[in-house]
Amino acid sequence: VFVLCFGSNIHSNEIKNFSGNIFIIGDSHTTAFARLPKHLNGKIIQPFYKMGKSGHPASMYGVGRDNAENIVSESDFGLLQDGDAIVFCYGYVDVNWLIWKQVNIKERNLDQVVEDLVEKYLSAISNITEKNIIKIVYNVLPPIYDCSYCKFIGTFIDRITYSNKMNTMLARECANRKIEFLDVYAACCDETGQLSAELRDGEDCHIKPSSNDIILENLCGILSRLFSDKFIFHELK
Repeated sequence: VFVLCFGSNIHSNEIKNFSGNIFIIGDSHTTAFARLPKHLNGKIIQPFYKMGKSGHPASMYGVGRDNAENIVSESDFGLLQDGDAIVFCYGYVDVNWLIWKQVNIKERNLDQVVEDLVEKYLSAISNITEKNIIKIVYNVLPPIYDCSYCKFIGTFIDRITYSNKMNTMLARECANRKIEFLDVYAACCDETGQLSAELRDGEDCHIKPSSNDIILENLCGILSRLFSDKFIFHELK
C-alpha cells in the first residue's frame, strides 16, 4: 500500500469548514496525487508497499477479503481524526491481472465477478467506523496496451471492458452508500480508450504527478461541494 498524508492546514483562506487531513491509500496509482502537498502546505508520509494476508492489500479483492482489517491502522494513520478525508485508490490490479483469471480460468460470469469485488470492497470501506471520516473512492484508470516492466493478463479490449464495468458499478454503489466517487476516467482516455500518452511517461501506466491537474481539480470539487467553500485548484497553484 502507498500512503500519502496531506497536512491539516488546507489553505484556510479558501477552506473555511474543512480543517482536517487528506489521506490517499491504495496501490501505486496513489502517486498521481503527489503534487497535493505543495498546494496544501502539507507533508508526505513516505510511501510503503506490502502484499499478502500479513500486510496491506494491493487490490480491491484484497481489501474486500480483509474486510478493512489492514486498510486503516493506528500505525499507518496515527494522526487520523474526526473530519479527516481518505481517498481509496484500488482496482487497477484487479482489472489488469485478476479479473481475466476469474472469467477465463474459473469460468465465472464477468458481471458477477465485478459485482462481488465492488460489494466487498465498498463494504470494507463502510466498515471503517473508528473515526468520523469522509470516504472518497478513486476510479480505476484506463488501461494501456502494454508495459515494459510488467505483463498484463487479458487483451486490451478485455481490460477496457473490465474497467468500464468496474467504474460504472463503483459510481452506482458509491451513490447508494453515500460514498464520494472521484471519477476522471473519461478525461484521461485517448481516442483508442487507453490512458492518454500526454498524462504518462512512455509505456508507464501511471499518471505523472506533473499531469494530475484533472485529478486535483475533481478532488477540490468534491470538497467544495461538501463544505460549500471555494476550494478551487487553479487558485492554489
